[in-house]
Amino acid sequence: MRRFTILIVLLGLGYLASPYWSVYRLAHGVRDSDQEILETYVDWSTLRQNVKEELAAVLAGNMATEMKEEDMLATAFATAIGPMIFNNMIDTYLNAASVTRLIKEKQSGADNKDARGDFVPPVDAETLNSPLDAITWAFFDGPRSFAVKIEGKDQSDGQLKLIFRPHGLVWKLEDFVLPAVFYQDR
Repeated sequence: MRRFTILIVLLGLGYLASPYWSVYRLAHGVRDSDQEILETYVDWSTLRQNVKEELAAVLAGNMATEMKEEDMLATAFATAIGPMIFNNMIDTYLNAASVTRLIKEKQSGADNKDARGDFVPPVDAETLNSPLDAITWAFFDGPRSFAVKIEGKDQSDGQLKLIFRPHGLVWKLEDFVLPAVFYQDR
């Protein structure tokens, strides 16, 4: 009975520690621009789907608030075409290869354009070079959900919340919540 209790305790401790290990490995994958690690610790298809749904909701909300009677045709067209454009962009840029390329560009000190002239998100190189230092909070949101809050050097941008869920023995990044400042007009 004692061995069984020890086994259960060890399994429980392993379960509690495993998302921290996944976050640690993913942070080192970001720091090292390691595409293989990014592929291992990010569920890219689920992440892409969640981002598409979030952008569609934001777009629909913006269209509803900005709709005027004289612009109804243009608004309806934008509402129909917008998600298709976003979906193509998300499928193209939200994958391990593209994210690795963007990280390398940003770490090299490039401005917000990469070598091909594509927009690079405004993340400071310091955060990419030491991502563990940017973590302000990491703990379970539920038994099968682990959240990590990240804050960049410019704290006025708010915190990015990363959401990990278990996939077998590995916890993978499946979703993120952008800071409220992202949705404000700039």
